[in-house]
Amino acid sequence: MTGHHPLKVDGHSIVDIRCTAEKIVEAFVALPIKGKNGTGRRQDQEGGLLSLFRCHDGKTWTEPDVVGFFPSDKRRKYLEFSQEKGRRLFLNRTHLSSYQSRDVKSKCFGGAIRSKYLILSFSGLPELGDEAVCLALAVHFKWISMEEAKKIISLSDNKIFHALMKTVSRLPASN
Repeated sequence: MTGHHPLKVDGHSIVDIRCTAEKIVEAFVALPIKGKNGTGRRQDQEGGLLSLFRCHDGKTWTEPDVVGFFPSDKRRKYLEFSQEKGRRLFLNRTHLSSYQSRDVKSKCFGGAIRSKYLILSFSGLPELGDEAVCLALAVHFKWISMEEAKKIISLSDNKIFHALMKTVSRLPASN
């Protein structure tokens, strides 16, 4: 066993993706909580579940991943939300973001985005934090351009993404 995992997206292994997601969530947690550029997160919101879906058929690419830390009693809730956001975005094929079909009364939130290869969905942080993490991950691996990210953040008026990207831009570059 070499430790090599057969799953790759655009040359990036699931291990690379998971490690980068961890660093992005750590960067999010380090952002100010309150204030004009604050994330609005609660103290216990330091992670969540990342779900990845294939764009062409909507099937999960891997099992959802725990990223960061969160209370164990939230696992089922975060899993359900992460899966729901990604599936809903797959069904709305012209949408770039689950924010476009957001319906808070029905517990359908933003936090999933469509990229060239995958639908990325995160749940566990405030809604715009979930979206910012997915966007930062997709931009980092060049699955979406910064211009595409700007289109998505204009849909949700996401003020967190740019602050997060200042930190994420310091991560080692990906091919």
